[in-house]
Amino acid sequence: MSGGVVLKTDSLSVGYKDKTVLRDIFLTVEKGRMICLLGPNGAGKSTVLHTLARLIEPIGGRIEMEGRELASISVGELAKKISVVLTGNNLPGLTTVRELVAIGRSPYTGFFGRLTEKDEELIDKSLHSVGAYDLRDRYCSELSDGEKQKIMIARALVQQPHLILLDEPTSHLDVSRKVEVMRILNRLAAENGIAVVMSMHDIDLAVKCSDYIVLIKNGSVKAAGTPEEIIKPGVIDELYDLKGAGYDEQTGAVELAGGSSRDLFVFGRAGTATAVMRAAARLGFGVGFGAAESYDIDAHTAKAVCIDHFIHEHGGESFESLYEKTADAAIGYRLAVDSGFPMSDGDGLMKAVREAEKRGLRVIGRQEYSSIEELIKKIKSQ
Repeated sequence: MSGGVVLKTDSLSVGYKDKTVLRDIFLTVEKGRMICLLGPNGAGKSTVLHTLARLIEPIGGRIEMEGRELASISVGELAKKISVVLTGNNLPGLTTVRELVAIGRSPYTGFFGRLTEKDEELIDKSLHSVGAYDLRDRYCSELSDGEKQKIMIARALVQQPHLILLDEPTSHLDVSRKVEVMRILNRLAAENGIAVVMSMHDIDLAVKCSDYIVLIKNGSVKAAGTPEEIIKPGVIDELYDLKGAGYDEQTGAVELAGGSSRDLFVFGRAGTATAVMRAAARLGFGVGFGAAESYDIDAHTAKAVCIDHFIHEHGGESFESLYEKTADAAIGYRLAVDSGFPMSDGDGLMKAVREAEKRGLRVIGRQEYSSIEELIKKIKSQ
């Protein structure tokens, strides 16, 4: 359920007093869309959200809410259009979940805050929507971080907003709760047509769950678009100045690079080599790899981790030539390992292994180790 502009910025600059943190922000937020701000700490993500929520004044430019200048909308009316979930879960401990969520109805209940039957129904519906109805009578002090985040989203939802702004909604949560929170937001956007704008540090979740991403660094927007449009090789590495690591756009994983000396060459493919390469790189070994198809998970890992990697690209050189190069490169390493890759008679990769062995390379066979831990001990002892 998308379509219809909820909020729009034109040459927006944000900051505090005379200090501009981020400038020239052009953003169009549509119904039912999830937009994520990505960038290093201090880039200005939270400042953008605070400005959109009208908690701080913009330094320059214009913000429109459904065709009207944001500054012209009264506080009471704005509270019915925008909900805000900021970082931190310092909830009033002696307040029940239901009482806290009911606060979200304040823009509608008037001075005395009396809840109508409709208000009560919306509170129940909001709690059901985030999977927290069973928590309604619990005190906030009894909740886990994940439960607190769901309650804050329920309180935002009960305002019946057109836009929800969230500052790092998955921080301090375990993996299961991170996924749960993002799925809740995805569903609210898709089914209720609510627009969502959030800042995040979880790159993999942001890329997988957002419709649109804005990359922010050094006071400006570096790129904006769908994840598929802007998350290209090297973009995340540059955005976060990754040193000794690399972000793999295909798998959504940050891989630690190995050392610079040629310590271990891994013969593998079909996903058998990834665990070995990661373990070796984690210990600071310089790693080489060969040979796999470009779509193989081992190929993606190798590109981020290894000094040398031999990958077969569609339409590129022949497998025969690639295997020859693999054998030539491998003998430049102190040691090699067979990762237990699938093979058959006449297998080219196995021929490369045998050729490297003939030329004096010690290759640890798959039959020599039963676990990665055992393999690492064997490598260290060689």
